Amino acid sequence: MSKFKEFKRGFHAFGLSVNKVVSFIMLTFVYFIGIGVTSVLGKIFRKSFLPKMKNQSSSLPSTHQTFWFDINISPDIEECRRSF
Repeated sequence: MSKFKEFKRGFHAFGLSVNKVVSFIMLTFVYFIGIGVTSVLGKIFRKSFLPKMKNQSSSLPSTHQTFWFDINISPDIEECRRSF
């Protein structure tokens, strides 16, 4: 019975090592296909997925130095208490 447990433990260790190798290969493949193809297509079509902080070419007004906007909302306290 002890040899069977050792055999089982050995196969379990082998399975874990195979799992690490296969996971690494699959995630590398998915990364290069998913991110790489998206990057190449973005460069071909000159698409920027993150807005850049340049003067007039960005989507932000020229007076802002950050992506945070002031929304100037003064909510009523009673409305906040009964939000649900």
